[in-house]
This record gives sequence, structure tokens and C-alpha cells, in this order.
Amino acid sequence: GTWGAATGGNGGSGIVIIRYLGAQRGTGGTVTSVDGYTIHTFTSSGIFDSSGYSAPPPPPPPPPPPPSDTNTVLLLHADGTNGSTTFTDSETTPKTVITNGNAQISTAQNKTGGASALFDGTGDYLSTSNSSDFNFGAGEFTIDAQVRFNSVVSGAALVSNACSTGGGCVQGFLFKLNGADGLRLNWYDASTIHGYAVTGFTPSTNTWYHVAVVRTGSTLKFFVDATQLGADFSFNVTMTDSINALTVG
Repeated sequence: GTWGAATGGNGGSGIVIIRYLGAQRGTGGTVTSVDGYTIHTFTSSGIFDSSGYSAPPPPPPPPPPPPSDTNTVLLLHADGTNGSTTFTDSETTPKTVITNGNAQISTAQNKTGGASALFDGTGDYLSTSNSSDFNFGAGEFTIDAQVRFNSVVSGAALVSNACSTGGGCVQGFLFKLNGADGLRLNWYDASTIHGYAVTGFTPSTNTWYHVAVVRTGSTLKFFVDATQLGADFSFNVTMTDSINALTVG
């Protein structure tokens, strides 16, 4: 067994194995070290004294997710039970979120809150109906996400309301990887595609990154883990409103 604390006494006859979580407390028997633990084996008799000893504290829980505010128009923590397909929008006026493909909650990986959204790369995404909240026009905005790639797909979409289910992208925006070495924001005006991109971000697999694109005034900036990537872009434009659903993944 594994002992973090126990009362003192005789080991008695037979075999007793103790894996200490702290300092050795027993006398007699055989002492070995395995994987950084002290293993104490009693084959006949010995004394185990744990007075004044207690097990180390458990590891701290994951940090709580960030709170919402009135400027937040979609906030997906992806908390919940492993395998669940229920995703809750935690902002002040929640929207209904629909799962598509095999998108689901997974507790195998998390950045905050103990779970994350899992997309297998084949038709998996989340969607919510078109809303004026996602029509940024000439206003300021931030689009950000915590992402972790099992494999890095060149040009992978992160967040978008530009494309219809038929695949046509004619209005709204598309935030995505720029190839496999940067970030890109496209915006669409009928058949015209506009976009800014930065390089210098080559994500590794199985690593969490906080990615963001931010418009402040008439300036557009890209960030990875709170560090600006590349230079400022002049962004004195009015983005075309979209009638499409917003998708994540």
C-alpha cells in the first residue's frame, strides 16, 4: 500500500510494503529506492512510526476561466463532462451553440477549467447563428482563443463567419493560421478578398498557445501568448456584414 500517515506499531508477521511520500519512518526490514520513492519492506517485524508526518498537499486545481463582461459577445470555456456535446456560451447574453461532426468536450487536455473542445480535423466545428454582434463594421474587436494542435494543418480556420455551409466565402471575416508559420485575418467584400498576415509563429504539436487578433482604432495587431507578432497594420476599413453562422474550429 501507499502510506501518507499511519499510527505507530509493530509490522507483525507476513509481508508489509510501505511507499513513503516523505521521510522514512520505519526501522528494520529492507529499504530500497524506486522512481524517487523510498520503499520499505517488512518480511517479519519492524516498527513504523509516522508521528508528526503528514502527506504532501494535493496539486492545486486548474485556474478558473476568465470572467465575462458586457463587451464579450461569445465566450466558450468548453467546460463539462468528457465526451459531452453540450457547449455553453458564458457571456451575458448567451447564444445557442451547435456541435457539428464529432466536436466534443474532452477532459484529456485543458488550459483552464479542467476541459477543452476537441476537434478531430474531419468536419468538426462549433457554430452559432448569425448575429449582429459579429458584424464588426468599423468598430474595435478582439478575436482570441487558446489552441493546441495534435497536428498542424496549413491554413487551419480558427474563427469565422465568412463562409456559408456550401463553402462560399463572400462576406464577414476569417481568422486562421497563415499557412503553417503565422496568423492571418481575411475579410470579404462580395468577390473581393482582403487580408493581413504575419509570420514567425510556427506552432508545435501538443503545446497550448493563446492567439489573438485585435483592432484598436484603425490599427490591427496579432498576438501569440500576449506578445505582439509582427508590426501594426493600418486598418481604416469597414468590414462587410455577414449573414452566415459563426463557426469555431
